[in-house]
Parts: sequence; structure tokens; C-alpha cells
Amino acid sequence: MLFRSGVRALARRAGHARWVETRLFEVLGGWATSVAESTVAARLGVHCHHHAWHADLWRDRVPSIPDVSPDAVSVPPDAAFAAFVDAVASPTDTIERLVGVYRVLVPHVADTYRAFRRTTSATTDGPTARVLDLVLRDLEADVAEGDALIAALLRSADDV
Repeated sequence: MLFRSGVRALARRAGHARWVETRLFEVLGGWATSVAESTVAARLGVHCHHHAWHADLWRDRVPSIPDVSPDAVSVPPDAAFAAFVDAVASPTDTIERLVGVYRVLVPHVADTYRAFRRTTSATTDGPTARVLDLVLRDLEADVAEGDALIAALLRSADDV
């Protein structure tokens, strides 16, 4: 039974990760077509595809067990987190959008993945550890690029 509950816990974690990556893909992809700044739109387009790929990776990490499907477990961890993501997705101002994603949401997601990584054994679950390592590298690079976009847009005290 312990093995079964561990597998179910992995399914839940992978499903939560898939949900947030899918949501980031949707949000950034939508913003890429609506921001006025072409450099921002281009980076959002690249980053949204990173999140789409991450979602695919997480889908593949959902274990094949009876009564568990990737779609069934691809849900937010709780209602508060879903509301938080919706709040980050709601601004219309480019700077507010970028700050919400690159200084709040994505760093939080990366911290959550780092905590997950610390409890994942490369020996017993190497594929999950590899997914976490790949995704974390992308998130760290995306946050650095997002910070650079924010810095370039902060031209006045009102912007800050």
C-alpha cells in the first residue's frame, strides 16, 4: 500500500505541475498577442512555449495506474492557488503583468520545484529528477529574461 500511495502522490504532484505549466502557457501566449512592446511580445511567445513543453513533460510523469489519468490529476493544488494564478493573469498593464509572472509566480513555482527536487531520489525516480532539472533551468533563464524586460520598461518613477 505504501508504494501505491507514493505513486499516487507523484501523480498528484505531476498533475499540479502540469496544471500550472499549462496555465502559464495560456496566460503568456495570450499576452504575447496583446502587448504593445514587440520585444516583450517576442519573449512571451518563447516563454509560453517553454511552459507548453513543461506541461508535456509533466503529463508523461503521471504514473500509469488504474483510476488515474493525466487529465484527472491536472488540477490546481487548491482553490487559493488557482485564485492566485488568476490574479497574476488579470492585469492589463505590461509592467504589472511581467512583475506578477517573473517576480512572483514563476519564482514561487521554481521554489516549489526545488523543494520537490530535494525530496526526489535520482536513484529511485531519475526521470522525475531529470524533468525537474530541465524545467528549473528554463524557469531560471526565463526569470532572468523577464527581469531584463522589466528593467527596460522602467523609465520613470510612475513606471516603478
